[in-house]
Amino acid sequence: MKITNKKYIEGLGAFLMFLIPLNVIIIVIYLLIFQKADWLVLLMLILLSLLLIKISRLRYTEFENSGLVISLKKKPVLHSKGFIFPVFEFPTVLLQKSELKHNIIYLSISKGSSKHNTLKMPLDGFNSEQRLKILMSLTEIISQP
Repeated sequence: MKITNKKYIEGLGAFLMFLIPLNVIIIVIYLLIFQKADWLVLLMLILLSLLLIKISRLRYTEFENSGLVISLKKKPVLHSKGFIFPVFEFPTVLLQKSELKHNIIYLSISKGSSKHNTLKMPLDGFNSEQRLKILMSLTEIISQP
């Protein structure tokens, strides 16, 4: 089962892409009317650079539970071609427990008899139904003998 927040992230990216030309139009109109670079122009240029940085770092998350392997991939929105390595990928038999705290799922993985590792999976951009599906798939794995 694959669960992704791609639609939410693409919507956010489209909104940010709409703000960029709007920002440029405001800067041009202000410069045409007042014919001087003021604090407002500087503020709008800073906002423009922040928008460009945010768009370049925008990634959507894909959670996949095949029944034998759990993987989490983060894919960039701007260039989606090519193979993307998972952020983490592990067999389901290693999963000991999972818990949700403050929009982050913590996965406790056993790496032997005494070693445990905790992985964090942020759920930003996932709706409540998707979060519930992720938690249910994880609890089904944990409850299996």
